[in-house]
Amino acid sequence: SISLLIFLFFFFFKGISEIFKICTLGDSGTGKTAYLTKYCRDKFIEEYDPSIEETFQHQCIIDDEVCLLEILD
Repeated sequence: SISLLIFLFFFFFKGISEIFKICTLGDSGTGKTAYLTKYCRDKFIEEYDPSIEETFQHQCIIDDEVCLLEILD
């Protein structure tokens, strides 16, 4: 698709222009990790050890710029 071509162009020729650091907040057991795993890794987890702190990374295009999201769970 055209969005994939734009992403590849910006990634290989321009590089990452911005890094956004995001922290998730909320009560335990509400699905924050399941949502982030689905969004960043495109898979759904059935079981999760809630004592593990994890950082997810996801590249995306915001305002025609390649950005990296670093999300602390």
